[in-house]
Amino acid sequence: ETGMEAKPPSKMSEEDRQLLIKRLRRLCKPVGTRNQDEIVKLCEISSQLCKFFRTLPLSVLTELCQVIELEAFDTRRLICEQGQPGDKFYVVVQGKVEVFVRSTEEQRKWQDEQDQIRKIHLRNEALHAFNHKL
Repeated sequence: ETGMEAKPPSKMSEEDRQLLIKRLRRLCKPVGTRNQDEIVKLCEISSQLCKFFRTLPLSVLTELCQVIELEAFDTRRLICEQGQPGDKFYVVVQGKVEVFVRSTEEQRKWQDEQDQIRKIHLRNEALHAFNHKL
């Protein structure tokens, strides 16, 4: 039992929200060290804080809560960049994010720069491999 009813975020008081975030921080132990009870509590809290989690089947939510990590970022920190492959997805629990999207022309220029960097990197690897064989 969580001691709190699951309320839609718009109806949740800021005080209740802060209490849930505090509990979330306590429960987000390193991955692999959480017991089943902690995972169940993480499922409940995550569902109360975020509508997205309420839409997931319980089996998927449980799997996510086994590996979910809480991260905090400094103001103005770049978290991910357009065009780079993603290895995580983020849910904002507290605070705000700004999303900047490059125009098609800016994206093409950026991609060209990235291709040049990859070519230089590959050339350097090839030279290193060649020198290593000598």
